[in-house]
Amino acid sequence: MTVQEMHDSFNLGLDKVNSGALPNFLAIEIDAFLNEAQDEFVEQRSWGTNTKRQGLEETQKRRDDLRLLVREVNLNSSGVGMKPNSVMFDLDGIEYRHAMSAECTITRLDCRGTSITERVAVTPITADRYATSIADPFNRPSEGRVYQMDAANNNGVEVIHSPNVTVGQYHLRYIKEPDRINLNNGADCELADHTHREIVNMAVAHALGNIESPRV
Repeated sequence: MTVQEMHDSFNLGLDKVNSGALPNFLAIEIDAFLNEAQDEFVEQRSWGTNTKRQGLEETQKRRDDLRLLVREVNLNSSGVGMKPNSVMFDLDGIEYRHAMSAECTITRLDCRGTSITERVAVTPITADRYATSIADPFNRPSEGRVYQMDAANNNGVEVIHSPNVTVGQYHLRYIKEPDRINLNNGADCELADHTHREIVNMAVAHALGNIESPRV
């Protein structure tokens, strides 16, 4: 649907075309309901909070729902991290909403002293588990294990690695913030077409709740 078609469907959903029983909503208000519904839709499809408890990539339907929001970026280090053997990667300027996966390019020496460059998965770790993991020889960063923590002082991540590993780029696959739906600017919903009806229906439900006229 175009943004105009979404507005028309919203009004039809409220039974307003031939009825004055419900209040008129301004275009800016309808945009607000549509954007609220769009945000809720993205969250449901990302985390499995929908009725089927299916996350983003659990089924083809879920993958198709948000496929147009998937992005991938390769980042260079923005400096040395706060923890020993760590580097920082800045996420400022990225329309970042939720991470899907992360990898790092690392360089290390093999048993023959030959330099090897490869990509390894990055494992998120919480601040309270950091000290325990670093002290545990079976869980501390190794040649094939790299940890990441949220940066303490900025919008970024701190990648923690083994002393004998050099971290190159950080490869992030993520869900971007969806563009705002806006009738005045002609900004359509950028999600896949098959999701638009669901978003309109959710927006209508929000509007009905706002005017205290819930429907079953």
